[in-house]
Amino acid sequence: MQQKCIAILDSFEILKKILKDRAVCMEDSITIFDQVLEKPFTIRISKKHRKIQFFSDDEEVAIVSPKTIVIDDEYKEVVEEWLNALTSLGFKRYIPKF
Repeated sequence: MQQKCIAILDSFEILKKILKDRAVCMEDSITIFDQVLEKPFTIRISKKHRKIQFFSDDEEVAIVSPKTIVIDDEYKEVVEEWLNALTSLGFKRYIPKF
């Protein structure tokens, strides 16, 4: 997971271009909204703080950084899915922003 986090952070500018119409992209963060689960799920990639945070209903349920991994057991699978998706150039799992 840490290697995938590093790959995501290293490709931050490319991800920002790919997600420009599908996420909230700012200078040093990208926020992706996933409505696939029963609860709203948000992924925040922070270039400045070098971490990826996962939220469910505004509660932080996981944080992945090059040095730290903390994940609520209930969300481990979805966090792994998102890390895999974000390291794949052809990923399709996202909900466009409204």
